[in-house]
Amino acid sequence: MGEIGIDRREFLYELQLWEINAIVKGYRRRHRAIWEAARWQSFLWMKARGAKTIHDLHDLAVFPWEQSHHEPNKMTDEEVEEMREVLRRENEKRK
Repeated sequence: MGEIGIDRREFLYELQLWEINAIVKGYRRRHRAIWEAARWQSFLWMKARGAKTIHDLHDLAVFPWEQSHHEPNKMTDEEVEEMREVLRRENEKRK
């Protein structure tokens, strides 16, 4: 909520799940583009300086979204229960 710039109340009570999903995907896409641009600039700078061991962007860094075996993070049962408890407490406060 903080890094994305959404007020806590709006996030918890006003947004639909599909809206939150879209916001998080957009946030991740923006950060992904920043990291890829930084890698590209580093690659060009190193090649211009005569780097002999750098032949490909992936020689500098391979990001998690580029790895084929990368699985999305899944919440554990404990994390799910903790989230339910937080939401229950927040709902009790609203009453």
